[in-house]
Amino acid sequence: MNRDPLPARVAAMLLPYLAVFIGIYRLSNGLLAILLYLAGMCLWLYAVPGRKAAPSLRHGGRGAGVTLAVVVFGAAGGALLHLLWPVLGLEPRWDFLRASLGLIGWRWSGFLLAFAIPNAILEEVVWRGHLAGTGRGIEPGDLAFALYHALVLRYFLSWPWVLGAVAGLVLAAWAWRRLARTTGGLLLPALSHASAATSLALVLYLHS
Repeated sequence: MNRDPLPARVAAMLLPYLAVFIGIYRLSNGLLAILLYLAGMCLWLYAVPGRKAAPSLRHGGRGAGVTLAVVVFGAAGGALLHLLWPVLGLEPRWDFLRASLGLIGWRWSGFLLAFAIPNAILEEVVWRGHLAGTGRGIEPGDLAFALYHALVLRYFLSWPWVLGAVAGLVLAAWAWRRLARTTGGLLLPALSHASAATSLALVLYLHS
C-alpha cells in the first residue's frame, strides 16, 4: 500500500467525523452528512498535492468462489440487521428518528442510494487504498474507520448495540484491508463493502 504524508492521512481520517458532526449533530440533516463526506473524500483524493495512486479496482486473480464469498460476507451485515431489528428497539421510533434528520421522501431515497454504492467504493479507495497499514493485526486505520460509525449509530441505538456494531466494523475493516493487500487490488473489498451497504440500505428501506 502507498503511504501519503501523515498530515494528509490524519485529515482523511477526520473527514467522516467532521461530516457527521456537522450534518447530524449540528444541522440535523442526514443527507447533508453523507454528501459532505463524499465531497470531502473526492476533494482529498484529487486535490492533495503529491498524491500517489492507490491500488486499482482490479480483481487480483481470484476465482468466482472467492468473489462469491466476499459478497456473501458483506451481505451478512444486512441479514444480521434484519434478524436483530425486533430487539434493537427501533420500531416504535424509527420513523421519528429518520424524520428528525430530514430523511423522508426523496431525501431518504437519495441518502440510501449514496450510502449503497458511491460511499462504499470511495471508502475502499480512501481507507483501504490510501490509509491502510501493512500489519497483519488491527491497525489504527481500521479503528478510525469503525469508530466514526459510532457517532452515527449512537443517534439510533443504545451503547451496547453501538459497541457490538463497532467491533464488527473493526473486523470488516481488517478483512477488507487484508483482502486488498493479498489480491493487490481493491475490487474484491469494494464488492464486499458495496454488498454490505446495499443489503443494509435494503433493510432500512423495507422498514421505512
